[in-house]
Amino acid sequence: MIIREAVTADVEALISLGCKLVDDLLDLRSDRQKIRRMITTSISSSAHLLLIAEEDKELVGAIIVGTETFSFAEKMYGTIAGFHYKSPDVGGLLIKVVMQWIHSRKAVQLVTYTMPVKTDVDRLLLEHDFESTGSMLIWRRYGISK
Repeated sequence: MIIREAVTADVEALISLGCKLVDDLLDLRSDRQKIRRMITTSISSSAHLLLIAEEDKELVGAIIVGTETFSFAEKMYGTIAGFHYKSPDVGGLLIKVVMQWIHSRKAVQLVTYTMPVKTDVDRLLLEHDFESTGSMLIWRRYGISK
């Protein structure tokens, strides 16, 4: 299996995957143009990371993470905007690579993941130092000072 950053040649396959996830998992009507914009922005910006996992040239996983500056605090935060994998092993490898990327970006203070439906992603992230706040999963670089 290969895990790598997505490139322009991956856009159409990722759009198809994104549309399927929105349509099936969220039971919403996907917007191809919005999904295309998110994917192409993530590929072209160093503030975002879009990884894919391939096995025998088949897409078996993808994760998209964006970082932004806080509007109310110092430094930055990250958001996992999409995470899909065909097996927990693939998902575990993707999140490990993402967390290496996050740890190398010292300005990123926390990473969030929210999904309005329960998925296996929740369990996988909890195994990788995320914690549940009740409404989302969150990873913090530092604990909360009291």
